[in-house]
Order: sequence, then structure tokens, then C-alpha cells
Amino acid sequence: MRYTGSNGGILIRALTMGMLLLLVFINTASSQNISVSVNGPRINKFDNLRSFSNRGEFIGDYYVAADQFADILEIDTDKEEVLKKLRLYIEGRQVTLTSGNPFVKIDDGIYQMPLEVKMYRGEFYFPLRELMAIFNTHLPGDYKFNQNARRLEIYFGEVINITGLTVENKTNGSLVKIQTTKYFGENLTSWVNGSNLYVQFYTGKLDTIQMTDDETRGLVLRNTAIQHSQIAQITFKLSAYAESIDITENESGGEVLISLTRKSSNNPQLLLLPRTRDDFDISEMVAREKESWEINTIVIDPGHGGKDPGTNSPDGLNEKDIALDIARNLGNLLRNSEIVEKVIFTRNSDIFIPLQKRSEIANTSGGKLFISIHVNSNKNRSLRGFETYILSPGKNQDALEVLEVVQRENNVVNLYEDKDPNRVLTEEDKMVLSLTQSAFVKESERLARYISEGIGRKVDWPDRGVKQAGFLVLWEVTMPSVLVEAGFLSNAGQRNDLRKSSVKHRIAEGIFEGIKKFIEEARR
Repeated sequence: MRYTGSNGGILIRALTMGMLLLLVFINTASSQNISVSVNGPRINKFDNLRSFSNRGEFIGDYYVAADQFADILEIDTDKEEVLKKLRLYIEGRQVTLTSGNPFVKIDDGIYQMPLEVKMYRGEFYFPLRELMAIFNTHLPGDYKFNQNARRLEIYFGEVINITGLTVENKTNGSLVKIQTTKYFGENLTSWVNGSNLYVQFYTGKLDTIQMTDDETRGLVLRNTAIQHSQIAQITFKLSAYAESIDITENESGGEVLISLTRKSSNNPQLLLLPRTRDDFDISEMVAREKESWEINTIVIDPGHGGKDPGTNSPDGLNEKDIALDIARNLGNLLRNSEIVEKVIFTRNSDIFIPLQKRSEIANTSGGKLFISIHVNSNKNRSLRGFETYILSPGKNQDALEVLEVVQRENNVVNLYEDKDPNRVLTEEDKMVLSLTQSAFVKESERLARYISEGIGRKVDWPDRGVKQAGFLVLWEVTMPSVLVEAGFLSNAGQRNDLRKSSVKHRIAEGIFEGIKKFIEEARR
């Protein structure tokens, strides 16, 4: 068939270009197999998973077809073709992927990958390494992907992944080796309080008897292991001669090293480590360690107050009043339930409390959980629902709606607080505070999810999810902390609801249920 004229020439050029692009893709988009082993109480199998690696439009590490992945794991899926969403149901959790989007939703939590989900010929493809890293943090079980060997190992169910601990004496100190079966990365946190070194592994599982030792070994006088629901903690009681502490983790997993350096001195007697110490009962030591983590005091922070009304409506309804009403209801529920010993309010009347003072109250009162209560507002008056926030240093979302909420809540410093030149945070201050918050970010996330679920059961409003943001009121709080935005005053329907005592009580009940679930799980 021959085409003539200008239209024919255009068609020929288009067909030629299309063939060239197709040839380019064919030459660059060859697939590679990834070996997969899946083990657990309900499944034990081996299979191969097709992938595209750094080819064509699949720029990234290894992209795999979600449907084939689900078939291998023998899990259910659910697609929304119009919204381009795919849901995977894994071990009782719902994972939502969206084409063209790097965000992954697991139940009510939202997590970001460096690469986005793609669609090709009607199928969903996701970056394997990036999604498995999120699964390994936020789903039960173990997900290990060896990129060099193109091997994926999945284990469903509870598994001990912190397997051993040894202490070696060195010339200048001691070296602690903790054996693991996975790489924890940012899920490994540590801090020092007095003579105690605390090391936490989020998603860690250990044998508390095996990992507890009352023998003095070099600069380590003893170590205690505690297993929380999602966190494994090892506490090291250190000799007074321990000076510097350096913690590193093998990037391929398998070992965490803690280097303890002995203090230098010209007095040779000071270099001798103590051979005796006060006798103690190991069971009492474990009991004391558990007691130090007992959630016995809740700090409730009603937002704004006094000269700071917070957001308000044209007819004079103020955020500060709604927040205080919800807070008082929550306080009564906590006191009457006897699940905690003490309830502390940052304010219990219409007074102004600076943000720094709120964190001081929380930190000096022995608080174990911090709940800040607010009401939202937006230029878009159709927005309605509720949302919960946590502080996640270095990982704040850039969504405009989130930024607007943060700017409005943080603006109290500029509008109502006296400027204190001594309160300007240096970069060192920010680094220390970031490390402090990192120790609690996973627990805060879990608490926020439970609170969100609790409110959702009490009010017929959209649950806008758990989000991360840089609220100043949470920044210096050294405990798991959540900020609740309980509805939109800018929405006429929700504004009318928030006037009702019954609605504010139901919101408080939802928050209470979330706190109760968190505490009960932590005590198991």
C-alpha cells in the first residue's frame, strides 16, 4: 500500500518513529527472574518472580508485577481501575498501591518510597527493594531481598531476629556484638541515660532469658532484655569507666557492634575495672526495667488557650474551647478506667501556655504518653473529617494541606509568645532532639493509628489518616506523642456537630479507646 501527499508522509514518519521506540524498548526492557521462597505456618513454597531491572520506563532497581507477587504469596487483591489503585491483603493488613504514586498505604499509615508504582499493559508494577523495606518495617514477618543474588526470602509469622549477644574485652575497652538475622537500619535506635545504655530494635524479636546476663564483662556490668509488642529493648548497665560509645550495624544485616572505650587516666589504679559490685536479684532487675516502661501517666494537651483562640468560626466558636471540652472528657474517661495512675493536663482552664512550657510539663511530670488535641480549618470549606499526626524528624510530608495545618498550629510562637533569644535552636540542638524523637516515632505511629481507628468507630466522619508533620508542640516531648485534629471548624456541618456535648464526648471516647488498646498491647 502506498501513501502519498503530506498526510501520507506524516503517517509514514509516525509509524517509523513508533517502530524505533518499540525496538528501543524491546532491546532495553528484557525481564529477569527473581527466585522467591515463602515460608510460614500457612505456606511453604519456592517460585520465580518476573522483573524489569533498569530497563526502559522501569528506571529503578527491580520492578515486579503485583499480581504475580500476590499469586506467589497466595494473598487476595482488589483493584480500583478508575482510581488506579491496587490493594494487597497480607497477614491481616491492607496494603494500597496507586499507579504513578510513591506513597504506600498500610491500613491507616502512609509511607513513601523513593520510586513510584507504575502501570504497564494494565498491570501494576512496584519497585521490589523499596516496597520490601517498608514491608519489613510495618508488616509482621521478615522480607529479605538480596539484589545481587536476585533472591527474595519471605517468612510469615513471629520469628526471633535478634539471636545472640557477646562481650569481648579489648585493650582500650569492650566490644559488644549483637547477632541478628536482618538489617534494622533506622529501626535501630539508642540513647544513654545516666549509666544505662538503651538499644531498641523496632520489629525486633528476642529471647529475654537468653539476652539477659547479670555477669560483669569488662565495661558492661550487666544487660537486661525486654520484649515489647513491636520493640525489642536491651539495656546495658555500664561501668563508670566507660567513656565513649559507638554503635554500627553491618549493612547486609547479621551484626550490631557497640564499641565502649575506657576512660584514659595517668593513675593506673583507675584503669582497673571493679571486680565486685552490690549483689542483686536478676528477677528484681527485670521487674525494675519493666516498671520503668510502665505506661502509668498520660499527659493531655488541649491546644491553644487564653489570648490564643486557635482557629475560629465567623459566629464565634473557638478551637481552644472545643479542645478543652474534649480534653476534659478524655481525662474523666482515663481516671474512671483505672488503666493509668495519673492524668496530667498542660492546661485545665482558659489560660495561655507557651509551647515550650507544654513540653516541660510533659517531660517533668513523668508522662509516658502525650496527646495534643486541636480542631482543624481549611480554605476549602467542603473538607471534613478528622486526622492524627505524629512528628517524624527528617520525614515531614510536603503536601500543601499538611503544610497549612503545621503553619497555622506553629504560628502561636510568632503571634502570642514572647521572643526569647536563648530559645533559638542550634543545629546541634535539633540533632539531639531528632535522635530523642526517633526513639519513639514507631510507638507514636502505632498510638496514632489506634486513636484514629477509635475515633472512626465513634463518629460518622471521614478518617483522613495518620500523617507526619513538624508540630513544635511535639518537638521537645520525650515520649510517644500524637496530635489529633478533631474535625474542621471551616466546614458548616462539622462546626454544628462540634457544638454538641455528645459529639465531643464521642471523640474523647474514640481517643480513649485508642490509648487503651495501645497500653493493653504494650503490657502483654
